[in-house]
Amino acid sequence: MSNLIDDTLDFVGHELQVARDRVEDFAHALSASVLPSAPEPKLKPPTLKQVHQLENRIHELEEKLKATQRELGLKKAANEGLMAQAHALKAALKAAYPKCPLLGPSGKVWNSGPMAGKRKSRLRIVWEQAFDVEAKRLGAADPMKIRLS
Repeated sequence: MSNLIDDTLDFVGHELQVARDRVEDFAHALSASVLPSAPEPKLKPPTLKQVHQLENRIHELEEKLKATQRELGLKKAANEGLMAQAHALKAALKAAYPKCPLLGPSGKVWNSGPMAGKRKSRLRIVWEQAFDVEAKRLGAADPMKIRLS
């Protein structure tokens, strides 16, 4: 989940940087048009309206980034709480019902990470399926690339 959050923050940060770069380019072109020098071919200086629009866009993107960071922080906190509950419930289930089918092997194995080669439980498969559905809803083309499998 944290990879999805990081990817989202990277995307928003990238959009903000693109907008900043455009303002800097316009500011450079504006200063070049004010200072006495040979104009660059086919480069029109930006109008004050264009500069103002880009500054407004940067401000909007900064506000969206702050709101997104707050929202993702809350979702991360909620996720951590749910994971703590899940670990406690799994331990209780295992203690009370050691032969519970959900805790048994699924027939699938971990492909990577510290669990590589070990069998996945059926409970893990339930989590992966739910993760994949939500990741796709959020726009991930291949959820398996952003979760440990």
